[in-house]
Amino acid sequence: MLILHPRFNLTGTRGTRLSSDNPNAQNVGKKPEVNLRAVFGPRPYYEWYLMDYNQLEARIMAVVSQDERMLAIFSEGRDMHLETACAIYGPTDGPQHRAHGKTTNFAKQYGGGWAAIKRADPSLPDSECRRFDAAYNVTYPGVIAYGQRMSQEVRRKKYVETLFGYRLYVTEPKDAANYVVQGTAGQLAKRAMIKWYTYLKTNRLDAFLLLNVHDELVLEASQYLTNKATHISALKRAMESSDGFIKTSTPVEVFLATESWDKKEAYIP
Repeated sequence: MLILHPRFNLTGTRGTRLSSDNPNAQNVGKKPEVNLRAVFGPRPYYEWYLMDYNQLEARIMAVVSQDERMLAIFSEGRDMHLETACAIYGPTDGPQHRAHGKTTNFAKQYGGGWAAIKRADPSLPDSECRRFDAAYNVTYPGVIAYGQRMSQEVRRKKYVETLFGYRLYVTEPKDAANYVVQGTAGQLAKRAMIKWYTYLKTNRLDAFLLLNVHDELVLEASQYLTNKATHISALKRAMESSDGFIKTSTPVEVFLATESWDKKEAYIP
């Protein structure tokens, strides 16, 4: 068995997220044609618990923008990407339509317009990208207004602050709102890692933090770990707690992989 030891860099991005290199463990593809995640998996007698924030960036955007519809979507437990799809197509539950909603959400959150949607999915006709862009602007006016306010603020101050109060300097005004969202998300993940380290060390568990992949933390734990459900639940709660800095829920989904990274299933204690 070959074990890789990637390097994680604390200051490797312009925001607050970690970067990885030598090799880049955050860029292991999972596309069907080249599924590199099938190559990686836990060591013998160990298993992986993959804990992923659910639509974290959109939840943070809802908080900072105070967009009424977006806040209602999350407070009522609805699917943000599906809601955007419905704004574009009308009532729908089709996976392709939801995928278009997801593409639109991320493109707009990053400060882009219809051209950004086109870059994210070149197969879409220009007319469709323009329609998606217009539908988003009408559906989430609070997000659009927030982006405009932050752009003006950056022109004056040259920086933004995350919800944790961390200052990020911004060169492109159109990126201002996204810096707040991405910066806050990165700090939340880092705080969770510190809590994980403290918990694992205090309880002397045969388990450790293996990877940080954007909004996901991966734990490698012994198959023979006692009180497993209790410990996994505690680590999940540690991730979900923002200590009051983020005024919304930040739910975490937990998956279990016993063979390889690509073969993960929802974990139910």
